[in-house]
Amino acid sequence: MPQTPTHSTAQLVIRAATPTDVPTVLGLIRALAEYEKLLHEVTGSEAALAADLFGDRPFCEALIAEYGGESVGFALFFSHYDTATAQPGLYLEDLFVLPTCRGLGVGKALLRHLGQQAIERGLGQLVWSVLDWNEPAIAFYRRMGADIFADTRVCRAVGDSLVALAARSSAHVRPARPGDWPAIAALAQAEGIWPQDSAPASTAMRAQAHLSGDRPHAQMIVSERDGQIDGMAIWFHNYSTFLTKPGLYLDRVLTGAGFPEASHQTRQALFAYAAQQALALGCGRLESLVSRDDQEAIAHYQQLGMAVMSDWRICQVTGAALSRLAEA
Repeated sequence: MPQTPTHSTAQLVIRAATPTDVPTVLGLIRALAEYEKLLHEVTGSEAALAADLFGDRPFCEALIAEYGGESVGFALFFSHYDTATAQPGLYLEDLFVLPTCRGLGVGKALLRHLGQQAIERGLGQLVWSVLDWNEPAIAFYRRMGADIFADTRVCRAVGDSLVALAARSSAHVRPARPGDWPAIAALAQAEGIWPQDSAPASTAMRAQAHLSGDRPHAQMIVSERDGQIDGMAIWFHNYSTFLTKPGLYLDRVLTGAGFPEASHQTRQALFAYAAQQALALGCGRLESLVSRDDQEAIAHYQQLGMAVMSDWRICQVTGAALSRLAEA
């Protein structure tokens, strides 16, 4: 995993967390949960967090913010992938500054540091979420150049709901193979996710490069019926600080025939397969996104046992805004 350099200005230091910081990070996670009125959801442990940050297979990274020698905030993040733009990025799971230390530029320094990391690693975006009632955070993120997508909702399956979803049929779903890419590109282009172009740097070709090879950014799965690919999605690991467990994020679930009726079985099979993978890999949750205006999709997600998190909004910094954030 790349080493995160230390950033320091006067009394403020932003540095990569070390194994000795694990109790501090978990304490800040609990403080964040209390602020968000979700302390009852924190069930993780120091041992699990240490393994996921610093074990043989780390799932995430963390930054510590110190002011005057005291730990006053943290950020936890992991790798992200956007199918639509075929761009890898960073996903900021949590950013928190102790209330008594706000107004000192700590949050801004953490975000700037993450923007620098994204650019230095050759990544195209920084993504995170925010509670819709947290107006101070929303205003702060907008000042930092973030777009906030008010029409997108997070869907989540955890616990018994995840187990029940995994028990559904996924007989027609399998990992994508190299020979599937013409059909995958045609499906994504037909659904308007990828533009129809044949240039060497096309979105489809970038996606194939990113999702193939020895160290792909994400995994592609397809649904196949009668020898034809009728659905696709990609998945990658995310992370839950409250559970101190990795999760599985399912992105851009496409079914070819449009969502209603005929494609319900295909979509259900893709989600069931993803839930099976999540449980097999020891994940604590399965997540995806849905448009708040797509009531038919929302109803189907709820039929699958997924909760629609109506109070979360997605934030994103990309392109010129990401460069400005890094250089601020």
